[in-house]
Amino acid sequence: MKTLWHDLWCGPHHLAKHPGFTAVAVLLLAIGIGANSAIFSVTNVLLLRRLPYKNAERLVILNGEIISTEVVTSHYSCGNAAATAGGCNSNSFGGSAPSKCCTK
Repeated sequence: MKTLWHDLWCGPHHLAKHPGFTAVAVLLLAIGIGANSAIFSVTNVLLLRRLPYKNAERLVILNGEIISTEVVTSHYSCGNAAATAGGCNSNSFGGSAPSKCCTK
């Protein structure tokens, strides 16, 4: 315990006697704390915080490839008139699979 008090007493005296070392130490601490805060802020926004949408876990990303002038992607199309009237798309967001009237 005696060495702890001695270190706490000697630390400020050493920092006061060596202002260059003190400036570098304070500057490095400030840069480290600032970088840590910035990285956490970006990580929090991109990875940790939930999306501000209702049922955000149901959002999906659709991708396609452009080959020459055509868009090639995986999609469902309805082949008959009953399906085109709304039978095929009526289950688009309600179920996990398309209805029977749709073909891939």
